[in-house]
Amino acid sequence: ERYTSGTNPLQAAAGLWEIPVPIVTEDNLEFSNHTPTIWLSKDTSSINYAHNTSKWIVLNPDAFGYYRVLYDADLLKLIQYEIQKRDSKISGLSKSQLIDDYFSFAKLGHVPITTALDMTTFLQNETDFVVWFSLFNNLQRALQLFSNEDMTAFRKYLGPKIDSVLDAISWDQGYDKGTKVIFRTKLADWACALGSEGCVRTSMSLFEKWKSNDTGANPITLDMQPVIYCAIVANGGDAAFEFILEQFKQTRTTESQKEKLLKSLSCSKNTIHLLTLIDMALDPNSQVRKSIVSV
Repeated sequence: ERYTSGTNPLQAAAGLWEIPVPIVTEDNLEFSNHTPTIWLSKDTSSINYAHNTSKWIVLNPDAFGYYRVLYDADLLKLIQYEIQKRDSKISGLSKSQLIDDYFSFAKLGHVPITTALDMTTFLQNETDFVVWFSLFNNLQRALQLFSNEDMTAFRKYLGPKIDSVLDAISWDQGYDKGTKVIFRTKLADWACALGSEGCVRTSMSLFEKWKSNDTGANPITLDMQPVIYCAIVANGGDAAFEFILEQFKQTRTTESQKEKLLKSLSCSKNTIHLLTLIDMALDPNSQVRKSIVSV
């Protein structure tokens, strides 16, 4: 059937097309070969494909064609079993496609949200950024379907998976460049938003290094600063709030740094801290007020 993300009748208007369907099988792992294995004619709604039903197959590998694939329950179990393996033969792009397809199907009510989440159980071993970006893009919408109770359970579920990947690729940027830097920052952003143990541990460790450094050198890399600053304030209590505020007030601090530090102060979970911040924002003579006006 025609896939549409909306309910507009014009979007769902009839239209028949010739559909090329490349297929990768457990015995033929050519994910880079997008030559159609079969064609779904516009004159028919179904076609037979002979294969060993005890082995997995993936249709439209690497999302080469502009369509989604909904598998039957038995085949889906075989695919899920394969992607659970550390040495899974299914490509990163195809895993990304599976996540994107099933979260989209869940949004439209074709499958339960739990079925979409079942496509994420392998992620603690996944270091391919395209797979995680597919998940993060879909979670922005899917989280709207969660109750408060669901959200608590989801934090406990996803937080450790993200921590596992960050531990594998290291929280420390080192000499990394390009997509790996972006990937690490995105993972850290989600880990800290979920309040993961890894985020709390890492941010507090960096806070202690920064605070105890006699030269005042900042150990936090530029890309990670907004995320880690926020986590420091959220988890470090009075000492962290006062330290970040003092860093903000120092004359040597650049304007771009001041903006990051000021935003992080609002991450505090302490009512007194937030009221203090509001008072400073309302005081025409405070640095906080001047920075807000300049922004």
